[in-house]
Amino acid sequence: MSETVGEFVIERVYNLSLQDCRHLPHRIIECQFNKSRRREQRRFLKRDIEKMAGKHLSPDEIEMEAFAANVTKNIVCLGKSLGREELARR
Repeated sequence: MSETVGEFVIERVYNLSLQDCRHLPHRIIECQFNKSRRREQRRFLKRDIEKMAGKHLSPDEIEMEAFAANVTKNIVCLGKSLGREELARR
């Protein structure tokens, strides 16, 4: 079975836009959070994404970069939230 990568990894680790990858073969996985909310996520072949990005990473490297990207994203969101609170106090 071939390795696949999801949308978050494509955007944050490989720095590609999903729009650029739409032409690549992919699977659509449907996630259901509750009875009324459904979300689709696309999974792409890792080798196709690596070829486009020119970046070859091991699963451990992907995990570390995805974790770092998620932490950075959360810090930025927290900073924006704190900035709004500061503006509200003024």
